Amino acid sequence: IRFEDLGTTTRSKPMAIGLMLHELAASTATESWALAKQGDSPDESTARKLLNLDRLGVYLDTSLNEASAYTAVGEKQISNAFSKSFATNSEEHFLIKPICAKGKLRINKKIPAEGNSIPLPQHQLELAFVELGLVLTDLQYQSALKCADYFSWLACRVKFRHLRPDKSIKEGGAKKWWHFARDCLMIEIKRKHEPWTWKFLKQRRDQRIEYIAAYVEFLEKKKHAKDLIHKLEAKLK
Repeated sequence: IRFEDLGTTTRSKPMAIGLMLHELAASTATESWALAKQGDSPDESTARKLLNLDRLGVYLDTSLNEASAYTAVGEKQISNAFSKSFATNSEEHFLIKPICAKGKLRINKKIPAEGNSIPLPQHQLELAFVELGLVLTDLQYQSALKCADYFSWLACRVKFRHLRPDKSIKEGGAKKWWHFARDCLMIEIKRKHEPWTWKFLKQRRDQRIEYIAAYVEFLEKKKHAKDLIHKLEAKLK
């Protein structure tokens, strides 16, 4: 998985952030934790899996340019470019250095007996890591902040897009832009203060009472209650 930005979000330096994984495998094992063969009879009470994680890492490349960007590569060459990235990614680009791990997963197939106060765990997992390394350079930190700032600005812009004037200031839309700025501020002020008004608190109380009644009807297996619960849950989010 790779996201490239040639200067749109960071406003200056191109960058690429991605997640790389060479292998994630789970193989069936015997009671002695050896690889199971085709003729081996399975254990009816417990399933055992040998896990292998090879080179899982997260990188942030701040030395990207248009020539090295994957967007400049053809569709057929992208697969080869990803394969080469395991060897070409420098250690200084990794936020999380490539992780290699071995593991054992034991799955209990038995149904707990009634009255058993200490049931056996359903899943038991053991993992052994070679190394866990986290790295963050000043340039990576600055690029990450600029990228987060851009997406925050973009989300704010989308929220008020329906109010945006269709004319620019040069085209005689100065008055509309003043109204646009005023309306955006008023919407934000209303959004922050509305939860503390008596009208809103009363509305929430009534919705919660209605939700409790609908949930009781749902437990009694009344068909119409399920749709009402979904509507109320959407309002109460």
